[in-house]
Amino acid sequence: MPDKTLVYQPQVFDVANIQQAKNIILTPEGGTTTEERWERETAYLTQAIGDFVQPAENTVILDYGCGIGRVAKSLIQKHQCFVLGVDISCSMRQLAPGYVLSDHFGIVSKEILKQMIESGLRVDACLSIWVLQHCPQIEQDIELIQQALKEDGLLYVLNNHLSSIPTNAGFVSDGKDIRLLLRQTFQEISLAKLPYQATAKLIADNTFVGHYRR
Repeated sequence: MPDKTLVYQPQVFDVANIQQAKNIILTPEGGTTTEERWERETAYLTQAIGDFVQPAENTVILDYGCGIGRVAKSLIQKHQCFVLGVDISCSMRQLAPGYVLSDHFGIVSKEILKQMIESGLRVDACLSIWVLQHCPQIEQDIELIQQALKEDGLLYVLNNHLSSIPTNAGFVSDGKDIRLLLRQTFQEISLAKLPYQATAKLIADNTFVGHYRR
Protein backbone atom coordinates (compact mmCIF):
# COMPACT_ATOMS: atom_id res chain seq x y z
CA MET A 1 0.00 0.00 0.00
CA PRO A 2 1.64 3.26 -1.11
CA ASP A 3 0.20 5.38 1.72
CA LYS A 4 2.68 4.90 4.56
CA THR A 5 0.09 6.03 7.12
CA LEU A 6 -2.01 2.94 6.35
CA VAL A 7 -1.27 -0.19 8.34
CA TYR A 8 -2.51 -3.62 7.27
CA GLN A 9 -4.75 -5.09 9.97
CA PRO A 10 -5.61 -8.74 9.26
CA GLN A 11 -6.85 -9.12 12.85
CA VAL A 12 -10.24 -7.96 11.55
CA PHE A 13 -10.68 -11.63 10.57
CA ASP A 14 -10.05 -12.89 14.11
CA VAL A 15 -13.31 -14.24 15.52
CA ALA A 16 -14.56 -15.94 18.66
CA ASN A 17 -17.25 -18.22 17.25
CA ILE A 18 -19.03 -19.45 14.13
CA GLN A 19 -21.57 -16.62 14.05
CA GLN A 20 -18.87 -13.95 14.23
CA ALA A 21 -17.06 -15.75 11.42
CA LYS A 22 -20.18 -15.77 9.26
CA ASN A 23 -20.75 -12.07 9.90
CA ILE A 24 -17.28 -11.06 8.67
CA ILE A 25 -17.13 -13.59 5.81
CA LEU A 26 -20.43 -12.44 4.28
CA THR A 27 -21.35 -8.97 5.45
CA PRO A 28 -24.98 -7.84 5.04
CA GLU A 29 -25.01 -5.69 1.89
CA GLY A 30 -27.51 -4.59 -0.74
CA GLY A 31 -30.51 -5.31 1.45
CA THR A 32 -29.43 -8.87 2.25
CA THR A 33 -28.55 -10.45 5.58
CA THR A 34 -25.54 -12.61 6.33
CA GLU A 35 -27.73 -15.71 6.59
CA GLU A 36 -29.47 -14.98 3.27
CA ARG A 37 -26.12 -14.58 1.53
CA TRP A 38 -24.80 -17.72 3.22
CA GLU A 39 -27.66 -19.81 1.89
CA ARG A 40 -28.06 -18.33 -1.61
CA GLU A 41 -24.43 -17.76 -2.55
CA THR A 42 -23.19 -21.05 -1.13
CA ALA A 43 -25.78 -23.03 -3.08
CA TYR A 44 -24.94 -21.19 -6.29
CA LEU A 45 -21.17 -21.50 -5.84
CA THR A 46 -21.38 -25.21 -5.07
CA GLN A 47 -23.17 -25.79 -8.36
CA ALA A 48 -21.01 -23.38 -10.40
CA ILE A 49 -17.69 -24.67 -9.06
CA GLY A 50 -18.85 -28.24 -9.51
CA ASP A 51 -19.79 -27.55 -13.14
CA PHE A 52 -16.40 -25.95 -13.78
CA VAL A 53 -14.09 -28.31 -11.91
CA GLN A 54 -16.21 -31.48 -12.22
CA PRO A 55 -14.67 -32.98 -9.08
CA ALA A 56 -14.51 -36.71 -8.52
CA GLU A 57 -13.95 -38.56 -5.25
CA ASN A 58 -10.15 -38.36 -5.64
CA THR A 59 -10.06 -34.70 -6.73
CA VAL A 60 -8.05 -32.41 -4.45
CA ILE A 61 -9.20 -28.78 -4.33
CA LEU A 62 -7.35 -25.93 -2.65
CA ASP A 63 -9.72 -23.44 -0.98
CA TYR A 64 -7.55 -20.33 -0.76
CA GLY A 65 -8.91 -18.13 2.01
CA CYS A 66 -11.48 -20.68 3.11
CA GLY A 67 -12.61 -19.02 6.34
CA ILE A 68 -14.53 -21.63 8.31
CA GLY A 69 -15.00 -23.76 5.19
CA ARG A 70 -18.49 -22.84 4.01
CA VAL A 71 -17.87 -23.73 0.33
CA ALA A 72 -15.55 -26.61 1.19
CA LYS A 73 -18.25 -28.21 3.35
CA SER A 74 -20.83 -27.99 0.58
CA LEU A 75 -18.48 -29.30 -2.12
CA ILE A 76 -17.44 -32.27 0.00
CA GLN A 77 -21.05 -33.13 0.79
CA LYS A 78 -22.02 -33.05 -2.89
CA HIS A 79 -18.92 -34.55 -4.56
CA GLN A 80 -17.00 -36.41 -1.83
CA CYS A 81 -13.86 -34.64 -3.06
CA PHE A 82 -10.94 -33.62 -0.86
CA VAL A 83 -10.51 -29.95 0.09
CA LEU A 84 -7.40 -28.37 1.58
CA GLY A 85 -8.31 -25.05 3.15
CA VAL A 86 -5.86 -22.20 3.69
CA ASP A 87 -6.53 -19.14 5.81
CA ILE A 88 -4.49 -16.40 7.49
CA SER A 89 -6.81 -16.27 10.52
CA CYS A 90 -5.81 -18.66 13.28
CA SER A 91 -9.30 -18.50 14.80
CA MET A 92 -10.93 -19.35 11.46
CA ARG A 93 -8.56 -22.32 11.12
CA GLN A 94 -9.53 -23.49 14.60
CA LEU A 95 -13.26 -23.23 13.90
CA ALA A 96 -13.24 -24.75 10.40
CA PRO A 97 -12.80 -28.48 11.23
CA GLY A 98 -15.79 -28.37 13.57
CA TYR A 99 -17.90 -26.59 10.97
CA VAL A 100 -17.00 -28.80 7.99
CA LEU A 101 -17.00 -32.06 9.97
CA SER A 102 -15.36 -34.24 7.34
CA ASP A 103 -12.20 -36.31 7.11
CA HIS A 104 -12.02 -35.08 3.49
CA PHE A 105 -11.10 -31.63 4.79
CA GLY A 106 -7.87 -30.22 6.14
CA ILE A 107 -6.78 -26.67 6.86
CA VAL A 108 -3.37 -25.00 7.12
CA SER A 109 -1.76 -21.58 7.29
CA LYS A 110 -0.09 -19.96 4.28
CA GLU A 111 3.29 -20.78 5.78
CA ILE A 112 2.46 -24.47 6.00
CA LEU A 113 1.04 -24.41 2.46
CA LYS A 114 4.36 -23.05 1.19
CA GLN A 115 6.17 -25.92 2.91
CA MET A 116 3.76 -28.46 1.43
CA ILE A 117 4.32 -27.04 -2.05
CA GLU A 118 8.07 -27.23 -1.57
CA SER A 119 7.57 -30.89 -0.58
CA GLY A 120 5.69 -31.60 -3.81
CA LEU A 121 2.03 -30.79 -3.15
CA ARG A 122 0.05 -30.13 -6.33
CA VAL A 123 -3.74 -29.82 -6.41
CA ASP A 124 -6.23 -30.42 -9.20
CA ALA A 125 -8.06 -27.13 -8.78
CA CYS A 126 -8.25 -24.05 -6.61
CA LEU A 127 -11.02 -21.70 -5.59
CA SER A 128 -10.69 -18.27 -4.01
CA ILE A 129 -13.93 -16.64 -2.89
CA TRP A 130 -13.98 -12.99 -1.71
CA VAL A 131 -10.31 -13.29 -0.75
CA LEU A 132 -7.81 -11.79 -3.21
CA GLN A 133 -9.41 -8.37 -2.77
CA HIS A 134 -8.18 -8.37 0.84
CA CYS A 135 -4.54 -9.29 0.09
CA PRO A 136 -2.01 -6.40 0.43
CA GLN A 137 0.62 -8.32 -1.58
CA ILE A 138 -1.68 -9.96 -4.07
CA GLU A 139 1.08 -10.82 -6.54
CA GLN A 140 2.57 -13.18 -3.96
CA ASP A 141 -0.78 -14.82 -3.31
CA ILE A 142 -1.40 -15.36 -7.02
CA GLU A 143 2.06 -16.86 -7.38
CA LEU A 144 1.43 -19.21 -4.47
CA ILE A 145 -1.80 -20.43 -6.06
CA GLN A 146 0.01 -20.94 -9.36
CA GLN A 147 2.70 -23.00 -7.64
CA ALA A 148 0.11 -25.18 -5.90
CA LEU A 149 -1.80 -26.09 -9.06
CA LYS A 150 -0.99 -29.04 -11.28
CA GLU A 151 -0.25 -28.34 -14.93
CA ASP A 152 -3.61 -27.47 -16.52
CA GLY A 153 -5.13 -27.11 -13.04
CA LEU A 154 -8.27 -24.96 -12.81
CA LEU A 155 -8.84 -21.80 -10.78
CA TYR A 156 -12.23 -20.30 -9.86
CA VAL A 157 -12.20 -16.75 -8.48
CA LEU A 158 -15.04 -14.64 -7.10
CA ASN A 159 -13.88 -11.15 -6.22
CA ASN A 160 -14.78 -7.48 -6.02
CA HIS A 161 -13.74 -5.35 -8.98
CA LEU A 162 -11.66 -3.26 -6.55
CA SER A 163 -9.38 -4.36 -3.75
CA SER A 164 -10.63 -3.90 -0.20
CA ILE A 165 -7.72 -4.21 2.20
CA PRO A 166 -8.29 -4.04 5.97
CA THR A 167 -6.26 -1.19 7.48
CA ASN A 168 -6.22 1.11 10.48
CA ALA A 169 -8.39 3.46 8.37
CA GLY A 170 -10.93 0.78 7.44
CA PHE A 171 -11.11 -1.18 4.18
CA VAL A 172 -9.25 0.65 1.39
CA SER A 173 -8.32 -0.05 -2.23
CA ASP A 174 -4.70 -0.10 -3.36
CA GLY A 175 -5.72 0.46 -6.98
CA LYS A 176 -4.31 -2.81 -8.30
CA ASP A 177 -6.12 -4.45 -11.22
CA ILE A 178 -6.80 -7.92 -9.86
CA ARG A 179 -8.23 -9.24 -13.12
CA LEU A 180 -5.16 -8.08 -15.04
CA LEU A 181 -2.82 -9.72 -12.53
CA LEU A 182 -4.70 -13.00 -12.79
CA ARG A 183 -4.68 -12.80 -16.58
CA GLN A 184 -0.91 -12.29 -16.56
CA THR A 185 -0.38 -15.51 -14.60
CA PHE A 186 -3.15 -17.82 -15.80
CA GLN A 187 -4.99 -18.58 -19.01
CA GLU A 188 -8.31 -16.78 -18.69
CA ILE A 189 -11.09 -19.08 -19.85
CA SER A 190 -14.00 -16.72 -19.20
CA LEU A 191 -15.26 -13.82 -17.10
CA ALA A 192 -18.76 -13.39 -15.72
CA LYS A 193 -20.49 -12.10 -12.62
CA LEU A 194 -22.76 -13.55 -9.99
CA PRO A 195 -26.32 -13.80 -11.29
CA TYR A 196 -28.91 -11.70 -9.52
CA GLN A 197 -30.71 -14.78 -8.26
CA ALA A 198 -27.58 -15.76 -6.33
CA THR A 199 -27.03 -12.49 -4.52
CA ALA A 200 -28.12 -8.86 -4.23
CA LYS A 201 -27.91 -6.73 -7.38
CA LEU A 202 -25.48 -4.34 -5.69
CA ILE A 203 -23.09 -7.18 -4.96
CA ALA A 204 -23.40 -8.79 -8.38
CA ASP A 205 -22.77 -5.53 -10.24
CA ASN A 206 -19.53 -4.85 -8.37
CA THR A 207 -17.92 -8.28 -8.62
CA PHE A 208 -16.49 -10.70 -11.17
CA VAL A 209 -16.28 -14.45 -11.52
CA GLY A 210 -13.13 -15.59 -13.28
CA HIS A 211 -12.43 -19.05 -14.70
CA TYR A 212 -8.74 -19.80 -15.27
CA ARG A 213 -6.33 -22.56 -16.21
CA ARG A 214 -2.70 -22.93 -15.18
